Amino acid sequence: MRRVLLRARCGGSQGIRATHLFLLWLVVLLASWIFYIHYSSHSDLCRATTCALFTCDQYHKGVIAGSACRSLCDDHSLQFHHCLSTRPSRQVYTGVWGKAPVVIRCGLSQALGDKGRELSLNHKTSPYRHPSKGTSIDEFRTMLIDFLKSRLGEVTNLQDLAQRHLSLADADRDGQVSLAEAKSLWALAHRDDFLLLVALRGTEHTPRLLGFCGDTFVTEYIRDGGLYGVPRLLDALAPAGLSRVFQGWFGPAWPHRARIAIGLLEFTEEVFHGSSGSFLLCEATPDIVARTDRHDAKVTGLHGIAPEASIRADLAARHCEAHTDCLFGSACHASCDRLAQRCLPDSLEPNLPRICRLLQDYLIDDCPMEVRDELKRQLGVCTALRGGRTRLELHHSLVLNGVKALLWKQISNAKDS
Repeated sequence: MRRVLLRARCGGSQGIRATHLFLLWLVVLLASWIFYIHYSSHSDLCRATTCALFTCDQYHKGVIAGSACRSLCDDHSLQFHHCLSTRPSRQVYTGVWGKAPVVIRCGLSQALGDKGRELSLNHKTSPYRHPSKGTSIDEFRTMLIDFLKSRLGEVTNLQDLAQRHLSLADADRDGQVSLAEAKSLWALAHRDDFLLLVALRGTEHTPRLLGFCGDTFVTEYIRDGGLYGVPRLLDALAPAGLSRVFQGWFGPAWPHRARIAIGLLEFTEEVFHGSSGSFLLCEATPDIVARTDRHDAKVTGLHGIAPEASIRADLAARHCEAHTDCLFGSACHASCDRLAQRCLPDSLEPNLPRICRLLQDYLIDDCPMEVRDELKRQLGVCTALRGGRTRLELHHSLVLNGVKALLWKQISNAKDS
């Protein structure tokens, strides 16, 4: 009997040892996979060194100027840290400026190919080829106004918007815009993300613009994690089935979610036919939004937002054979007139239904029972919002304010209780 027991114990210990070895092997395999994925994505997408070298080379040659150039290129107090890039042409990094955390958006779209390979620049491909030497400030102002009009359409504050750009261009605050400053501003103005920040300057739902050097610019850092707060690496590596679990673990409490949703709705209102034109969110995903410690929403996914006038012009010029040929970004769909083989820009869906679809899962889960049915109904009305421009003008604000009012009322009741 004793021998039998001894054998049983030995067999059990061997089984435990085998389990431990298997788990250790699994951990090593998973760690290797994560390292490989991280290294591959870093080598394909991240070009911080190239960005700094190219920008500083142009700065030291006197081609460009900007309020962040000296910090980036001379005293190195502006430094790149972690890569957030999603495409080779969208160079986004966290960093520090002095001791403050920042986000650096590098303008390398013309210096990098689709696979991230460096290209040799010449005069025809350089983002700094305009304006040319000898251009007066009045001529440059006219250039700027004409360009903004082509990108934003007929907007009421075009002159004011041009003046905002010119004020930003005067980086050394000497009351004049040098050729290097003008070249930097001209390159920046061609970036839709920069155009949006200038158009919405003073609003609380976009990051603050802190400085620039050439067409690389710096904004304040907002905590990453999207609507749910799931760490980027964990969200990228997790199987699809676990996404909902992680969202439940990391997501804020429902009253905080309601406050974040209100901020996102307010941003949607700001970019809908405002005085600086209308912008469309063509990548409406949970990770376009970051949240502050006070649970205020900040729209940080600036790369997926473009002026409606420029999107319409792009689609109107497209040849199409199917509706799929009339897609701008990942979310801006238009219909195809198969007879004329042209996209129909008037069929573009507005921002609000896309945002409400985004908020359905975000708000309905764990929603207080007393408001659940009404919130579900209003979000359903919102997602079904369609019609021409005139009808949208009449219904957009009504639908948006209805959802906001319901959320505010619920938050107020929760505070009172």
